Amino acid sequence: MKKITAFLLLTFSLQDISAATIYFKCEGKDYMNFHDEQMGYFKKGEYIKSLIINKESKKVYWGQYELKYTPDLNEDGIYEFYTEDFAYELYFNAITLVLDERYKNPYTDWHSKVEYLCEKTTPSL
Repeated sequence: MKKITAFLLLTFSLQDISAATIYFKCEGKDYMNFHDEQMGYFKKGEYIKSLIINKESKKVYWGQYELKYTPDLNEDGIYEFYTEDFAYELYFNAITLVLDERYKNPYTDWHSKVEYLCEKTTPSL
């Protein structure tokens, strides 16, 4: 019985957890509005978004936006996610947990960049 229990524990601990949904809470640190060259910083807790990555369904949720999951093909630890219209681009560093959000308005010249620091979390009910 001990061998079976040990085998099961070892099997579950070695399972590929990459298919699981991963949740992050990302806090805005600084921003840049390229249209009028405004720069600034967020106060602690002022601007928070959630990042949900599900590799199995190939979906990434960023706030109210749904993006397509793309594997880290060049293996640099930075994942790049895009909306279908490429208005939102996310660059998520899986090592430092820094996320760069770049927004481009497809109808005007306006674009911005916000940098977040994320932390892994559990889903809220």
